[in-house]
Amino acid sequence: MAWRSVRQLAHDDLTTAYDMLVRTEVAMKRGTVDKELGFELFVLQFAGRGKRYARQF
Repeated sequence: MAWRSVRQLAHDDLTTAYDMLVRTEVAMKRGTVDKELGFELFVLQFAGRGKRYARQF
């Protein structure tokens, strides 16, 4: 199921996600954001980038 979801992502989307993760990790290591909060913010920001990421039930 996860593989099918990943295949739907465009290369640009994966690049954006990677960049966002790197910035989040740097902020965590510098102590400017709590680790748990930083990861949650990443997930919310990436998931909120468009309806195409929203799962349809």
